[in-house]
Amino acid sequence: MFKDEMELFTLRAKPSVKILLESFLCNLS
Repeated sequence: MFKDEMELFTLRAKPSVKILLESFLCNLS
């Protein structure tokens, strides 16, 4: 159940999560 909720959240938040991850990776390099 928790995994399903996480998948739904990830699908719903994917655009912003992708942007956050990209900026985070850019800051690391």
